[in-house]
Amino acid sequence: VLLARDANIEATDCNQMTALMVAAESGHAETIRVLAAHHADLTARDDRGFTALDIAAMIGNEEAMKALAALGAPLDNVGNDGKTTLQRAQDDGDEEIATFLIESKRCRAEKKEAEERAHLAAQMKNLKRRISHVKPRL
Repeated sequence: VLLARDANIEATDCNQMTALMVAAESGHAETIRVLAAHHADLTARDDRGFTALDIAAMIGNEEAMKALAALGAPLDNVGNDGKTTLQRAQDDGDEEIATFLIESKRCRAEKKEAEERAHLAAQMKNLKRRISHVKPRL
C-alpha cells in the first residue's frame, strides 16, 4: 500500500535502517524482492555500517541472504567493525553462511568472466567484419 502511494522507500529509523534491512532482519524474502523491484538501495548501510545482506547473514536467515545475493547485493561490504560479512561468519563459526558467501562470490566471478569473454568475442567478430571490408591499396 505504501509503495503504491509513493512512500519513500529509503526512509530510515533512528538506527539508519531502511525497510529493506528490516525485511532482511525479519527474514521476509518476498518483501525483499518487492522492495528491490521498487529500486530499494541494496548498498544502503545502517549506523553500524551493515547492509541488508550483512543483517540477514548475522541472524542466519538463508532465504533473505539468497534473495539479496540473487538481486546483486554487495557481498564484500565492510562494516564499521572493519570486517566483511564473510569474516564475521567465519569468526562466529557459521560454516553454512561462510560457504554460501564464498559460493556466491565464485558464481559472480564466473558470470563476470563469461560476460567478458562474450564481449571480447563480439568485438573480435566486429573487427574481423570491418577488416574484411577494407580494400587493399595497390
